[in-house]
Amino acid sequence: MSLGVLYRSERKVVKVTPTTKLSEVLEEACAHFKLESKNCTLVRKKNTLDLSMPFRLSRLSSNENVELVYNSGTKAISTTSKLAQCKIALKVDDSSLVNSFPHNLTLLEMV
Repeated sequence: MSLGVLYRSERKVVKVTPTTKLSEVLEEACAHFKLESKNCTLVRKKNTLDLSMPFRLSRLSSNENVELVYNSGTKAISTTSKLAQCKIALKVDDSSLVNSFPHNLTLLEMV
């Protein structure tokens, strides 16, 4: 069984068992996306998930996608919301990276 975690148009597949707590899923996803788990939550259909609950009691199905939401201070930042987006391009030597971010992120959070 697995659970997909979406963050900034990227998907991380986390292997789960029926007894895996959602907090463990969050920690693994945050480690992959290089975020602090204490500043993040998991959301499914605009509802925040209870992280203390095991996977089997969460009413999530195998291979379902949930969204990782980064909480900046008191305001949650959802990357799939309809906030104004800004596109940032970074060029180092001959390679360049381009990505879109919500307008309310700081440059440090984008990097």
